[in-house]
Amino acid sequence: MRRLRWRWRYTVEIDQLGSEALDVRLVGIHALESLAVESKRYRREVVEVLSAFVRGRTVLDPRQPWGTWPAGATSSRSASLELPASADQATTDTPLDLVRNLDTDVQAALAALGRLSAKVDMSLASSIYTLLAGQVRAEAWLEEAVLTDAWVGRANLTGVHLEAANLADVRLVWADLHRARLAGANLTRACLVWANLTGARLDTANLTSARLDGANLTDARLIWANLTGARLIWANLTGARLDGANLTDARLDVAVLTGARLDGANLTDARLDGANLTDARLDGANLTRASLHLADFTRASLDFADLTDAQLFLTDLTGARLDGVNLTRACLDFVDLTSARLDGANLTGARLDVAVLTGARLDGANLTGVEGLRQEQVDVARGDEQTVLPEGITRPAFWTESK
Repeated sequence: MRRLRWRWRYTVEIDQLGSEALDVRLVGIHALESLAVESKRYRREVVEVLSAFVRGRTVLDPRQPWGTWPAGATSSRSASLELPASADQATTDTPLDLVRNLDTDVQAALAALGRLSAKVDMSLASSIYTLLAGQVRAEAWLEEAVLTDAWVGRANLTGVHLEAANLADVRLVWADLHRARLAGANLTRACLVWANLTGARLDTANLTSARLDGANLTDARLIWANLTGARLIWANLTGARLDGANLTDARLDVAVLTGARLDGANLTDARLDGANLTDARLDGANLTRASLHLADFTRASLDFADLTDAQLFLTDLTGARLDGVNLTRACLDFVDLTSARLDGANLTGARLDVAVLTGARLDGANLTGVEGLRQEQVDVARGDEQTVLPEGITRPAFWTESK
């Protein structure tokens, strides 16, 4: 009796998918998903049917002229297409009418397939993933979908909703995810090399050991995201928000973080050699043992940041704000601190060989035990009677006279 009931349900729900009424199609999609959850026997068939439903509503008939939809695509809103040019580069050959949002029923079917992927083996799940490869998935909704270990190269997932989705080990090389919604998503060990994540939302996302080399994260939000051990070499994070993010052991060599916000971020043992952090904000950030060789912190704000044992060889800190910063035992050899502010900074045991201190402010700073500091360096800096100097260095007279 159960098998007969399942068969009857399957037949009825298939008919609902072909209805011209949107609400009937949506009922059919959810009913088929429910059937697949209940019956292993129909799981494969349901996945194949929903996959065919999505394909039928998202791909143009190649035999028809541009803008002609295949039979069954009766909605006034078009689905996504395989285009020879991106939406931003649409021409007369790729009219803007073709670049529209996914229909509600297509979004529902994709979301159902995403949820069912947790219950099928990879051979079945691959039919879900291939739906995404090379397609424009504008504003698709796939919250809480499970797409672990998927290979989706060069996919166009503009504006896709993948909040809290499980994307562990996913491969999205060169994928277009600009304005994607990935808040709370699990992207552990994900490969997003050269991906476009401009304006993407990744707040609280887990990107542990993820690879984002060369990725474009301009204006992206990664507030409180976990990027432990992540690789962002050559990544572009201009204007990105990484407040409170965990970047322990992360690799950001030669990354661009111009104007980025990293207030309170944890960058312990991170590597930012050659990175550009011009006008970035790292107030209260933890950069203990961080490698910052040749990095550019021009006009950056690092007030009360912790740079204990950090390595800043040849780093540019021109005009930077470092009030209250902890630079205990930090290596500042050949650093440029021209016009930088270090009021109340702790430089105990730091190295300042050939560091440029022209116009630097050291009011109330502690330079006890600083190595490599010469009198001529101090003579061009600014301090006060509260500045603690190492042995052998004389306080310039103008420090107190100017007060």
